Amino acid sequence: MLSKANTGSEMKTSKVMAGLLASFLPVSNAYSKIIHDGRCDYLMEDGKIVGSMCSEASAPSIPKINRKINSLFDLEKIVKENKIRPHYGGFKSSTLIKAIISVENPQVEPRAISQAGAVGLMQILPTTAGMNEYSLTHSKTNILQGMEYLDTIYEKHSIKHGKDALKFSLAEYLVGEGNLQGAIEHYNISSWKDLENVIKSGDNPVWARGMKLRDSTGMDVVDYTNSILRNYFKFRSLERK
Repeated sequence: MLSKANTGSEMKTSKVMAGLLASFLPVSNAYSKIIHDGRCDYLMEDGKIVGSMCSEASAPSIPKINRKINSLFDLEKIVKENKIRPHYGGFKSSTLIKAIISVENPQVEPRAISQAGAVGLMQILPTTAGMNEYSLTHSKTNILQGMEYLDTIYEKHSIKHGKDALKFSLAEYLVGEGNLQGAIEHYNISSWKDLENVIKSGDNPVWARGMKLRDSTGMDVVDYTNSILRNYFKFRSLERK
């Protein structure tokens, strides 16, 4: 469903580059995606670059991400008012959203777009959400779409994987249902430990068709999931202060 952006990516907009691209690249509609030089993706609106994602530099610190997210919206209010599941196996939803954003879009740039075309804070594919790119750059819309999808796959994995349901759900969030299910069947995976062993074995390359356990940047589902859960506890620590 979702193909992820580079973890630790830097989102930035170059005025010089924006001018050059606007001069030489035609824009067929008011809002479209431009893939540029294999390193940066640019989002354009009315012929101007309004957002980008570039694979360089390190991610901001968790406290900085936390401050930026808190300055944009009240996640606890969004969760309550929109009847989002309050907890995922003991993990508080509002904090989990922060943790996902911290890995998906550490610069907390609502208009960021990945090379795979995933958009916004939670990096949602427009085809999956049934929305255009512009709609998904609206923070609240993006969060609601991301959590609606996570909730759907969590329901499924809670039946199959019990206490590891959230881990399998985050894995599917990264590589999509087809790839995860394909890997589960091919490698006879019945537990999270089994999945970890497949990753450690090196038997699942990034180009594995129909059963990829890595995204287009090479990040595997275990590292991705562990990063989110590790950041979750860092955010919880900040919230308790």
